[in-house]
Amino acid sequence: NVPDDALYAEAPCLLVEVLSRGTAHTERHAKYAVYTALPSLQTYLIVDQYERRGYAYAREGASWTLTEYVGEGVIPLPCLGLELSLGEIYAGVL
Repeated sequence: NVPDDALYAEAPCLLVEVLSRGTAHTERHAKYAVYTALPSLQTYLIVDQYERRGYAYAREGASWTLTEYVGEGVIPLPCLGLELSLGEIYAGVL
């Protein structure tokens, strides 16, 4: 038997990381190659902890596209069938 949440634990469609100044280079470069190699991953979202800024890598076939969101914006999360705004991400934080 496979637990109901096994899909999320072992085959994520979305991965979100919070960027800090100390880990920025690692998250933007080294982890990118590892995470985008996951066959199930559709969106890799990196959000900054100090300003309203997000970087969304989206799988398009065999390649990835990067969209940067600053201040405002709505990030599509097609594998979940929803969108997430920077306002929602940073509500009560910034």
